[in-house]
Amino acid sequence: MADRRPIAFFGDDFTGSTDVVLQLEQRGLRTTLFLMTPTLEQLREAVSQVDAVGIAGTTRAMHRTEIGREVDAAFEMFAELDPAIVQYKICSTADSSPDIGSIRPALEAGRRLFGPRPVPIMCAQPSIGRFTVFGNLFVDDGRTVTRLDRVPAMANHPSTPMHEADLRRHFAAQIERNVEGLGLLDIRGGLADEIVAGLHDTACVAYVVDSLDQGDVGVVGRAILDHVEDGGTLFGIGSGGLTAALADALTDGSTAPPIPLSIAGEDRIVVVSGSASPRSAEQVDAAAESGWATLHLDPSLIGGPEEGRIVDEALAALRSGSSVVVYTAHTDIPRSAVPVDAEVVGRALGRIVARARIEAGVERALVAGGDTSGYAVREIGAERFTPVAVVDDSVLLGRLDGGDAQLHGLEIALKGGQMGRVDLYDRVRRGNGAV
Repeated sequence: MADRRPIAFFGDDFTGSTDVVLQLEQRGLRTTLFLMTPTLEQLREAVSQVDAVGIAGTTRAMHRTEIGREVDAAFEMFAELDPAIVQYKICSTADSSPDIGSIRPALEAGRRLFGPRPVPIMCAQPSIGRFTVFGNLFVDDGRTVTRLDRVPAMANHPSTPMHEADLRRHFAAQIERNVEGLGLLDIRGGLADEIVAGLHDTACVAYVVDSLDQGDVGVVGRAILDHVEDGGTLFGIGSGGLTAALADALTDGSTAPPIPLSIAGEDRIVVVSGSASPRSAEQVDAAAESGWATLHLDPSLIGGPEEGRIVDEALAALRSGSSVVVYTAHTDIPRSAVPVDAEVVGRALGRIVARARIEAGVERALVAGGDTSGYAVREIGAERFTPVAVVDDSVLLGRLDGGDAQLHGLEIALKGGQMGRVDLYDRVRRGNGAV
């Protein structure tokens, strides 16, 4: 590893965790992502070989009391590594609430273990169309830029509907303290360093960071890191935008050869989706138009004969040479009045991937849905995720290592509901070379 103190991160879901890996690796920082909670010895061994270590969690879908137990254990191990940076990774769309997915347990643990300085909260990630201006979050869906609370997929999220675009107010409701801001006018006026210094001289607990483009990202990263005392640990909460900002500052903007863009194609793959987002529905429809077998699994029927029937159909299609999508939600299918259990859905989708690998010899898979992907991968039972290639602007293909020997080496991409181009599934299948 490079001659520097390590970076450590905990992701509140698996798709976001792989985005952190992508941001770090593209900046020359070698990264190991654990998919199961590692031991301290495993973490120490990893940081002796790489620049960054992460733990993929499922806290975005948890109640705050459960979150506390998860992050306390992880952060206590991180503290033993003497890290330069610790990040609690959250979604760029900030979907969370005072009860579900709350940042409060992570913020309190981070300030307790890494110092009671103001915590930067940065959801902005301009590279994927997430912008924060005057504390308000905006989303580019590929057609238009819309304020967060007016994006249907966010406003109608099944577990954490977003009705507040002002992130200062949104997060203040979770931590029950005022949240300040590092605003765009100050950033572009050359005052970022002065504003951050001022926040450190007050009783400020946390502040939201604006960014509209990559230039802003570079400025705020340097301002944030410049105000950590020598030997101290910077603790921050945010998206892959925060990762990029801090990594650029840490490496002075230097980059390494990017993760390969060229990957071989596969004759067929399996995709499982627990996402209810419009983009995921468009991706399912695009796969169907490309000749894939598309099968709807009703979440209310998981665990019964219907699940078995769908799995049998999926395996038969894969054995015949067809790629398959199994999905549990679609914009054309009315949502059930009964809340969907993300863990039940995720584990069912994980079982499908495992059987596709073992019984149909599938070499590559994709899991869609931030809340369900973690449970799916946990069901598969792998221990580590190793990056293989970038298959879309924001989607990383990796290899699963450890766990069941029959599943070892499976290539897998994890994507959030709104992420990826419409033809993403076929891009993952065909790669950049001839099948």
